[in-house]
Amino acid sequence: MPVYIGFDDTDSPTGGCTTYTACLVIEQLLRLKVNFLDFPRLIRLNPNVPYKTRGNGAVSLQVNISNSLVDYDELKEVVLRTIANTAQQGSDPCVVFLHTERIPNIIRSIGEKALHDLLNPRSVLSKASSAGCEIHALGSTLTGVIGAVAAIGVPLDDYTFELIAYRTRENWGKRVRKIDVSSVIEMDKKFRNLVFHNYDPETGRVLLYPRGPDPVLLGVRGETPGAVLAAFRAVRINEPVERWVIFRTNQATDQHVKVLRAVSDLRPYTSARIIGVVAEKPRIEIGGHVFFPIKDSTGSVLCAAYEPTGSFRFKVLCLRPGDVVEAWGGVRPPDRLHPMVLNLEGFRVLHLCEYEHLNPLCPRCGKRMTSLGRHQGFRCKRCRAKLPPGAKQTLLIRRQLHEGGIYLPPPRARRHLTKPLCRYGREKHGVWIPLTAPWHYP
Repeated sequence: MPVYIGFDDTDSPTGGCTTYTACLVIEQLLRLKVNFLDFPRLIRLNPNVPYKTRGNGAVSLQVNISNSLVDYDELKEVVLRTIANTAQQGSDPCVVFLHTERIPNIIRSIGEKALHDLLNPRSVLSKASSAGCEIHALGSTLTGVIGAVAAIGVPLDDYTFELIAYRTRENWGKRVRKIDVSSVIEMDKKFRNLVFHNYDPETGRVLLYPRGPDPVLLGVRGETPGAVLAAFRAVRINEPVERWVIFRTNQATDQHVKVLRAVSDLRPYTSARIIGVVAEKPRIEIGGHVFFPIKDSTGSVLCAAYEPTGSFRFKVLCLRPGDVVEAWGGVRPPDRLHPMVLNLEGFRVLHLCEYEHLNPLCPRCGKRMTSLGRHQGFRCKRCRAKLPPGAKQTLLIRRQLHEGGIYLPPPRARRHLTKPLCRYGREKHGVWIPLTAPWHYP
């Protein structure tokens, strides 16, 4: 009978990494001859929760101990001790053990909701305990219980892989990673569409490595274990690599925005996908941010594409009132400047308006006339000339978008979960890549 181990919140804003903790746990279990039944899972949860650290990722392991050197109680002791010894100060680690043949539906439901909603830790604790989970909160709060349970429960109907390599301890805290940038660009070209989110062509920024004090050296994301391993070996690294592990993950799947919501159902800090009509022409505000409203039969919501999204804003500015779009992103709570906002992570054009209806030009002075009201015609403000209601002009619009087109921010502005264009049509529905070696070092 397999044992599922989920854990979260071993890092803090000042350092550490839950995946690094996972590596240490994995190595301890391998020494004890524990049999791994699958790749370790790195699960990214709702990226809009206010209490997350960085990428809001949690980890789970699936193992069998029937031929190992430990029994179930000894296994738990090893895992708990390793996590307690490596968790960062200020973190609130939580570890969940589930010894079962099949993951209960309630655990899967918690996992699915944690991808896009805000959950109550005490409610998750109660439901998971009643489903057979043994929960160990090693910190002062229960915030880690959501990720620990969800890492076990999230179903991976689509998935990718990430090889994460780690620095030696003497390099922790150094923000510069000694990686040959030209080799990253070469690797990205060589393995194009098999790996992704390595490099931002718009700015030349390398996305393969973080810039913080955590122990991660780099992470290669791609479609298969073989692709990420080959790509990793193609990168020229000029500092020691302490260890690496390949994770099965829900990154680059859009799993957090699968749920289609009505505008009236949008709530702050959730992730959502909506379908609606562009109600007004997009406008640029101070700072270069672009805003426009979308409406459906239940209401209207303001959508935003912020300045860091670069050229994506120019695609948004090409929208016109009457266009029908499918839009997705995170819901930001209202502030003193704006009401509740859907922060756009992408949109698909479902219908484009081919014609634009404009007030007529004055036949005397050539100025655009103003409406006198519904069915009351038009009048020129300059010369006071009038035209009947039927004088409105209909013009064919030359559009820079196309129906069916999917538009995303550049790689540097994407979330971990954002699905790149190269993955559309490559989803692994019904295809399962089993655990294959090598998947870790040492």
